[in-house]
Amino acid sequence: MNQVKLTADEIIYKKVGEWEQKGSRLQLKNRIELWLNQFEKEERKEMLRLLYHFDYYSSHKIPQIVKSLYLKFREICDSEDVVFAKVEKQFGTSFSSIFFMSFWFQNNLYDYTEENLSNIICEEDLTENLVIVDDYFGSGESFIKYINKLVTLNPNIKLKNIYFIAHQGSYIGKKAIDDYAAKNKVNITIIVNKYSKKAFEYGNIYSESLADKHRQLYSEIYDKRNQNPFFKFGYGEVEALVSFYYNTPNNTLGLFWQNMCGFKALFSRHDKKRTTLNSMKIKSRQNKELQAEKPFIRDVENYKLDLFMVYCVSKQNDFDIYEACTDFGLTEQQLNEMLTYLLNKQYLKNENGKYSATDQLKKYLYTSRLKSFKHLYEKEPEKNKIVYHDVSYIPKTFKDKFSGYKN
Repeated sequence: MNQVKLTADEIIYKKVGEWEQKGSRLQLKNRIELWLNQFEKEERKEMLRLLYHFDYYSSHKIPQIVKSLYLKFREICDSEDVVFAKVEKQFGTSFSSIFFMSFWFQNNLYDYTEENLSNIICEEDLTENLVIVDDYFGSGESFIKYINKLVTLNPNIKLKNIYFIAHQGSYIGKKAIDDYAAKNKVNITIIVNKYSKKAFEYGNIYSESLADKHRQLYSEIYDKRNQNPFFKFGYGEVEALVSFYYNTPNNTLGLFWQNMCGFKALFSRHDKKRTTLNSMKIKSRQNKELQAEKPFIRDVENYKLDLFMVYCVSKQNDFDIYEACTDFGLTEQQLNEMLTYLLNKQYLKNENGKYSATDQLKKYLYTSRLKSFKHLYEKEPEKNKIVYHDVSYIPKTFKDKFSGYKN
């Protein structure tokens, strides 16, 4: 249990340095300050204390995280008779797909992965070790429902070794999964980089004598901004303090990720529409400029694949799955399908978490154009500035219409 006695600036400085790499820290610092400025002085103290214990994982942290997670798994299971998969969603794609793709991408596991485990669950030669990969689990409900689905499709998987590996998980979810496994006689092993307790659990952030008081204070701060208490303490009241750069679990305390009337959250949840009208125009102009060029690859059959291959090769160490989805307007599943196709065709190879051109692709690739491509595609859109004009008059009916700001 830690008692925070640092100033606001010291806490912000510490967390920004812990979360983000040099060159990207100012933007995060400004975001935190803008978020904190929405609270009153005493409220700010409470939110700072919670912020001090918050875990945020920026894009540059993910490669390190997935490599560490894979090594932890290999300490327990060294078998090659294994398949890695993710929790399937009933509709659409999930943001944990980004983490899963990073996992196999950084650990060179392409030949051992299956996008949808349900497609092969009834095969006679199904592997002995089934590994489900996720970024975070809170209540454990999603994983339990998924395993129930697989058991319904093939009851014999109870005889298999099922591993659930995630970067971070709650003790609440661990207990729920362990209880389910024992009750249903399913062999499940959970492997995580880190477990987390409820924010207001006795002896975690606050002592037993103070935890309930601070929980009530947080509750009052939330109620001023939102009367719907469903996500006040996170889904299932898990009281998590965690976010990933691409998404925030809904188990996290609501004031960190919920946008409410007049209140802007610190971290986003399912905020994929990052593209402003101005940046859309920039991307459109970039694409037109690219189309005016000759193909980067001789005898290419598909211009979009041509661009995407060049994009991967030019990015190399800077390749980011979430960014690629945004740049090309793809879902995580569509991106995975495109990468799978190019890897199968042996146009690209993945070594140590970096895409590069194979010898087969190099025969046809105009390497001299890579630099100009990267420069063009990485142009930052200019931000629209709102011109400020000093106003020296007050409307005549101002007092009749305005009766004070509402919280």
